[in-house]
Amino acid sequence: MLPMQVIKNLLKLSKTYTYRAAKRMLDNFVGGIATEANGKTILGPDEVAVFTDLGALLCGLYTYWIEKEGDDFLEDGY
Repeated sequence: MLPMQVIKNLLKLSKTYTYRAAKRMLDNFVGGIATEANGKTILGPDEVAVFTDLGALLCGLYTYWIEKEGDDFLEDGY
């Protein structure tokens, strides 16, 4: 069985990579919205605002879920 410090370090590393992936996904999402907003597309200013807010909300929920799951993992003694 792995020592608890090793497990904690692995969890920190996992969170770091997860957050980097989430940030990249959010950047791509917001960048895509900006590209659509600046081009000649069917997205108007209202749709851009809605999609931007949706992206921020989903990122917040995802981050909360990752934090909760990591804490649950440690509390279960794994």
